[in-house]
Amino acid sequence: MLQSFSCAPGLRAEEFCNLQWNDYNAKKQIIYVRKSKTEAGIRPVPLVKETQQILLVQHKSRFDNHIFHCSNGNPISISSLEKLYLRLRRLTGIPFITTHVYRHTFATRALEDGMNVKALSQILGHTDVAFTIKRYCSPDVAFLREQGDKIDMLQRKPSGEPLTVLVSQQAQMIENLQKVIEQLQHC
Repeated sequence: MLQSFSCAPGLRAEEFCNLQWNDYNAKKQIIYVRKSKTEAGIRPVPLVKETQQILLVQHKSRFDNHIFHCSNGNPISISSLEKLYLRLRRLTGIPFITTHVYRHTFATRALEDGMNVKALSQILGHTDVAFTIKRYCSPDVAFLREQGDKIDMLQRKPSGEPLTVLVSQQAQMIENLQKVIEQLQHC
């Protein structure tokens, strides 16, 4: 459950560990990140239904206000997350699992699914949209193929524009796609 929750909203490990019940607004379906390493990190984060369901099954502790706890009842910590990920790596054979990998996956998939980059940047707690793109824009081959197919669709669409304009637009799109691919190779 912890890994499902940490993947969905794209929180940093410290932000995840610091979540408390007074940070959760069930009516607005939002978690408020109140402790972060940056000023921009202090933010509201919208929750999807799955993450809200996870919150509903968490038991409130009699000893503190943290949302997530270890099996021993202590609030979840960075070291307990690291131990969890070590166990997951051993069980799954996946060589690298961390909260940041979950964050990266969330951001990449959000961009691939067409999320507004500015909105994603705010959800992730970044001050600069360019940083979000540079850091998390690493789409998979299927997504790149899908973008290439859009170029093919353009070629087939009848339009009232002269052929020279269409060719010029296609050339510009191909050039832009090549720039994106070059940027991704440097990520």
